[in-house]
Amino acid sequence: MAARSRRQGRSSFPTAKCRATGRLHGQSGETVGIGTIESHFDFARNKSFLDVTSHQGNDFQINIPFWKHLNTLTAKLDEPGRFVVFPGYEWSGNTAVGGDQ
Repeated sequence: MAARSRRQGRSSFPTAKCRATGRLHGQSGETVGIGTIESHFDFARNKSFLDVTSHQGNDFQINIPFWKHLNTLTAKLDEPGRFVVFPGYEWSGNTAVGGDQ
């Protein structure tokens, strides 16, 4: 990913490669974490000053209404060049077949 961290005082991503700060595996109270998904993303952007983040609830806890909400919210919060947000889920198959990825 080509990015310049907001921690470095930049407000947009340059075209050259550089470091970005992110967390791709987080959950909220809708799955096995705490708080709302909105507070999860607010914390990532406005308190942790991340450049990229995602929500990775366990697959067996992601129902259709929540998946639709997650996709709508990530599309709304995604600001190309400033704050990149991905929808996602964690495959939580049985450990014997390689689950919990």
